[in-house]
Amino acid sequence: MIKPIRPEEVINIPDFVIETVNKLIKKNWNGKEAIVKQAEIMALISSNDPNDDKPSRHEIYEHNWLDFENLYREAGWVVMYDKPGYNERYDAYFQFKKQ
Repeated sequence: MIKPIRPEEVINIPDFVIETVNKLIKKNWNGKEAIVKQAEIMALISSNDPNDDKPSRHEIYEHNWLDFENLYREAGWVVMYDKPGYNERYDAYFQFKKQ
């Protein structure tokens, strides 16, 4: 019998993305929160070199690999994502806080 797809089956975040985010949370942890810039994540997991094994930025966005917030929420984090709006200038970032 065919069953409906579960939400976690739709978005499959690769281990290397989670490992990178974990590393950056530890690096940026100040005792109450960690601010992790999206550009920093992308710099570590993507490549513009076609001979490199790392995925391209396009591939990362195409597969929604940065949509990891719910995984961290399930693990006990309060996660907020913020990006600049129209006429704003700052780096997009994820904020991780303890629940």
